Amino acid sequence: MVLWWLPVGLVAAWLGAEHVLVREGVFFSGASVITFGGAYAVLPYVAQQAVEQFHWVSSSEMMAGMALAESTPGPLIIVLQFIGFWGAWHHPGSLSPWMSGILGAGLTSWTTFFPSFLWIFLGAPWVERLQGLKHWERWMGVVSAGVVGMIMHLAWGLGVSALGTADGRVDGPAWIILVVAFSLMRWGKWPSGAVILLSAVLGILRYQLV
Repeated sequence: MVLWWLPVGLVAAWLGAEHVLVREGVFFSGASVITFGGAYAVLPYVAQQAVEQFHWVSSSEMMAGMALAESTPGPLIIVLQFIGFWGAWHHPGSLSPWMSGILGAGLTSWTTFFPSFLWIFLGAPWVERLQGLKHWERWMGVVSAGVVGMIMHLAWGLGVSALGTADGRVDGPAWIILVVAFSLMRWGKWPSGAVILLSAVLGILRYQLV
């Protein structure tokens, strides 16, 4: 627990408790504790708070972070580092934007993922015992349904942002890319990496030609 909170405390003593770095440390510590079910269960909560409540990133920046993450093996850590960097970049206080952003990305990573190791060490001895409990299985089934709902919420929000223009019109080229990507994965059995690469190329061509 000391190792978990020590960086946050040092930053608070250095820059003050209201600095964006401290607020990011506290927020992502909370996110690491109350959210579970994989990256796509965590991201709806984080995205909503970062965009709508704290205004660390804009909706378009959140979309850029998601797109960046999907091109890498670790989507959750990339998105959270992205938010931590840009949130601190936009609100550097007395620091330079670069220093603030790098510290924000580092502190975000620490407070998000250090608690995971703590839970693993504390909970590992009990996992085997829990698997045999019937009421535990029923509870996990309910939680799984909730996670699916959160993923659908994220998909809806990203879809509205990706398939429409800023003035509310339908984005025709984006819909075409959507249909092509879905068809290649559903019926063409293309690997996701190839589909992402093709979609990126089509997106670049679209903005070069329009």
